[in-house]
Amino acid sequence: MCYCITLYHLPDWYIGDKKSRNEFKNKIPFCDVLESIANGTKHCNKEKKYQTGKSESSYNPTKLIVDDGKNTYNLVDILKQIESFWDDEFGKYREKI
Repeated sequence: MCYCITLYHLPDWYIGDKKSRNEFKNKIPFCDVLESIANGTKHCNKEKKYQTGKSESSYNPTKLIVDDGKNTYNLVDILKQIESFWDDEFGKYREKI
């Protein structure tokens, strides 16, 4: 969960002013999921919008899941999309160096 907390707070360190930061967070895929995991875990909030856990069945290997009551997501897939976003964002500056 520390990884989720770090990923969620990365825009806080990357973007200076709060208004721009909030606009930027809207571009990050699954940012609301990440916020729920990061802040819900950090503050022990059992009423958070997205619940996390593991899924086991005879057809699927055990995986970490995120459930919003309507949909179930694989946490690893969510994190890969967020990592890809940041790779692209930081890649803009890599080309200029």
